[in-house]
Amino acid sequence: SLEESGSFKYGRDRLINVLQSFEMYETLAGLRGTTWLEDTGDADEDLRRDRAVGSALAATGNETEAFVYRDRLQKLLEAEKQSLATSVVEAETKARDAKCDETAVEKAKKDAENKVIGKIEGYEKAVVEINARVAASKGEFAGSIELFTKAGVSNDDLIAAMIQAGKTDEAVEKAAANVKSNPGEVRALASQIEALYAANKKEDAKSTFEQLRKISSTID
Repeated sequence: SLEESGSFKYGRDRLINVLQSFEMYETLAGLRGTTWLEDTGDADEDLRRDRAVGSALAATGNETEAFVYRDRLQKLLEAEKQSLATSVVEAETKARDAKCDETAVEKAKKDAENKVIGKIEGYEKAVVEINARVAASKGEFAGSIELFTKAGVSNDDLIAAMIQAGKTDEAVEKAAANVKSNPGEVRALASQIEALYAANKKEDAKSTFEQLRKISSTID
């Protein structure tokens, strides 16, 4: 199980990362139901799995199955929101029963909120990313950019969405900033090449490709 093997967790994380980085969405979607992507009993790990698989299904145009994952995540999101509301009320009640002052009461409520808010944000972003990829698969590229941004996807995914939407100048600008923040990273350089080529800056794209060739021997 995932809990019993740290190496399995690392392998699973690495597998998802690689397949997403190289946009191998059909392969990723095809792994659903296998040992690699089985339920773990760990809410965070299963959230990541469902977000990755749901997004991969959406990216390949399998809207029906993508929505199965999205709807499951939506239900978990609603459950977490209910848990949050209950926790805050319980924290406030406990603090008031203890005759705490208003500052202490508000702190107790905030502490209770902080224990759950991260999970809520995780589910929200997962649902939004799946919706973004469904929109992109339908050719609704302009709308997908806003959704991708809300979902907090990688800069590389955002650049790809900008290119699809025909916002090539924005893509070039974003790609340049991405390379500056991630010097020597293969994916960042590859995204920059794609953005430059899409913007018809072929000489710049060629120059960036040469940079990529120089570090090819150390590609991870």
